[in-house]
Amino acid sequence: NTGYENTAIGYQAQMELTNGLGNTAVGNKVQRHVTTGVYNTGVGWHAQANLTTGNWNTALGLEAQLMLTTGVNNVSIGRRTSNVMTTGNHNVHIGAHSGFYPTPTIDAEGQVFIGQQTTQLTEGRQDRAIAIGQFAHADRDAIAIGAGVNAQENEIVIGKESHTSVKIAGKTIHFNPDGSVTWT
Repeated sequence: NTGYENTAIGYQAQMELTNGLGNTAVGNKVQRHVTTGVYNTGVGWHAQANLTTGNWNTALGLEAQLMLTTGVNNVSIGRRTSNVMTTGNHNVHIGAHSGFYPTPTIDAEGQVFIGQQTTQLTEGRQDRAIAIGQFAHADRDAIAIGAGVNAQENEIVIGKESHTSVKIAGKTIHFNPDGSVTWT
């Protein structure tokens, strides 16, 4: 191969590499199909196993970015994180099954999912979705913050219905049972 400054440790790691640059593969079958990828880092059993020409991707964990082939600038940390994403770009998925289960990211751009099983709410391309908190889900241009919170397209949802107040800059907003709001 004519690659330069690549590191492969593990059974079949980078076995098809031809002209890649600065790739690091640690683990069984990590980056095994990468041919001309640049500056990818994969650590964990089958991490980035199907990556071919993707660039600047980081995958840490069992099967992280398993199906990614040509994505750019993705960060996936955790077991089966971004597991079925094939061509996504500029995504950050952190936490076991983030970006994978229950609704997988196949192709998206600009997603930020932090927490166990944080994913998009519905199938299809859901760009710029942000979900933070265990089991939080968000769709295109939506933000979901809190455990189990769901945000539909163009929606911002912070907390569950059971939350009764929010504190901002030392002031508290109270959500009253009658639907009114008071500040203290």
